[in-house]
Amino acid sequence: MKQHIGAIIFAVAYLTIQVAVPIWGLRISGQSRFSWKMFVRNEDISNFVVVYKDGSCRSLDELNKATPVAVIINPVDEAKFIPPHLCRLKGVSSVIIRQSTVERLYPCG
Repeated sequence: MKQHIGAIIFAVAYLTIQVAVPIWGLRISGQSRFSWKMFVRNEDISNFVVVYKDGSCRSLDELNKATPVAVIINPVDEAKFIPPHLCRLKGVSSVIIRQSTVERLYPCG
């Protein structure tokens, strides 16, 4: 048993680190390296609303349920890349971008 004490100490220390570091990462909001929240979306989620020429509006979530239009993958500047893509849809006049408390209008065409 005495000859294995070093291996036992190493194994216990290794397993402790493997559990303690991810638990410590739970305290941090959003993404944190080496934790169970490594691929969590940021809290500042953009919401997109498509405004059609006839005045009707549909959110990106509603559009994606009918036909997959856009898939948002982190890390991407959503406000920069998604609206031009949505403007290519037939009959779209503008896209409303909502980020936390800010709302911007992206005109199409």
